[in-house]
Amino acid sequence: MEYLYVQADDKGIQNIINSCYAVKMELQECITDYDSFFEDLGFPKEAVSNGDVRIIKSNSRYITISYDDKSKEIEKSRLEKYKVMVQTKLFLMTTNQRR
Repeated sequence: MEYLYVQADDKGIQNIINSCYAVKMELQECITDYDSFFEDLGFPKEAVSNGDVRIIKSNSRYITISYDDKSKEIEKSRLEKYKVMVQTKLFLMTTNQRR
């Protein structure tokens, strides 16, 4: 059986969400709250919300964050406390009709 993963709030699939080919699911997803992370590092809140603070380089141990002409190198392990679980609604679209 083949599946196609799509976001439940995607307007392009609204007409098939209630079809016999759709299976609704809710899953936990782990995301990083970068806005809080950047603000806690001392970057201006307005710059963070405007997307002016960016990760420009990353490897397994460090990330380099840039704002204006300044940059900071931070240990990647500091991101762990900014991980949050969120509920994600999605639909599985199957090629076989449910019976």
